[in-house]
Amino acid sequence: MLINKFYTILSTDDTGPVTGENKGGKQYKCTIELDKQHPIYKGHFPGNPVVPGVCQIQIIGELFSGIIGKQVTLTCSDNIKFLHMIDPRIHHVLNISLIYTGKDENEWDVTSLISGDDLIFLKFRGRYVS
Repeated sequence: MLINKFYTILSTDDTGPVTGENKGGKQYKCTIELDKQHPIYKGHFPGNPVVPGVCQIQIIGELFSGIIGKQVTLTCSDNIKFLHMIDPRIHHVLNISLIYTGKDENEWDVTSLISGDDLIFLKFRGRYVS
């Protein structure tokens, strides 16, 4: 778990039902703050820290788990696009949107964006199960 070590949650807001492509889904907006001094940046990368992609995916899973109140596992992802690198010295506050639709009571499709300072860092679509 990265929560409260690698990042802290500043806010989580239920933005209500979704229309359009994900009609019937639920949408949340989360704001997190990265720990700029976390030891992971000593290896990724010394002098030029970048948030690892696997950590970005883990953050999405942890936030989603907290929203639905169940531990979840990512089973597949058919779309992950890393659009910009996240330098925690510059972009330490991130906005994460999560839209999810339930396939059944233990399976969800999740679409997410990680953004900040008018940049989109990550676009993600995957399936979680509990």
